[in-house]
Amino acid sequence: MIVNLPDEDAPNALPAPHRADRSRREVATYLSHMTAEMGAMARAAGYDLLAYFLDMARIEAKIQAKQQQK
Repeated sequence: MIVNLPDEDAPNALPAPHRADRSRREVATYLSHMTAEMGAMARAAGYDLLAYFLDMARIEAKIQAKQQQK
């Protein structure tokens, strides 16, 4: 599977997680977006339990991103 990472120069681009200079908030935000996409894919394919776990990961990532803003 090929994953296209967003263009880092594009407005509102998600951060590439492998960059060492990314903040914890940026990584958490990226993870929340990725788990949302994967959750939708899992749900569409009928993997309900996997979709549930991905939703939990998405929620946790959003919480972590919000905490890093403080």
